[in-house]
Amino acid sequence: LSPLLDDHVNKTPGTANQHEYGKQRLWGAIGVGLGGFVMGFILKVTSFNAIFYGYVIFEIIFGVVLFFAPALETPAVEATEGSTRSTTLSLFFTNLRDLITSKRYMSLLMVAFACGTVSFAISTFLYLYLRESFNASTTLLGLIGPCSIA
Repeated sequence: LSPLLDDHVNKTPGTANQHEYGKQRLWGAIGVGLGGFVMGFILKVTSFNAIFYGYVIFEIIFGVVLFFAPALETPAVEATEGSTRSTTLSLFFTNLRDLITSKRYMSLLMVAFACGTVSFAISTFLYLYLRESFNASTTLLGLIGPCSIA
């Protein structure tokens, strides 16, 4: 998912403004840091269950922002006869069928899905395990996120 988002960010400013990519990454990192700080503060003031409410709130905000994000330009397909839209849809479904029937590609998707699921479970339940089993402080829990990314 991260390479797709990078590609989207890289194509959004256009070829004349490639220097904007670094600015967008910087503000994205600042947003993640501030979001973690705010959720840490909310966690300290309220209960541990606030994480789940915060997750839902931030997902809704992300969905609204993504809905209004500019669409990427797709390469045009030459239309000999008929409309370009039907040719593009036909090409899309042909390529989709080829990908779905490919054993190599489906194996890759299953492995990526399994690795992502395991990684998500570990990163999610690590905080709960440390908090419940070792009575870890909120400071330690706050430092685990940046250390696990690096």
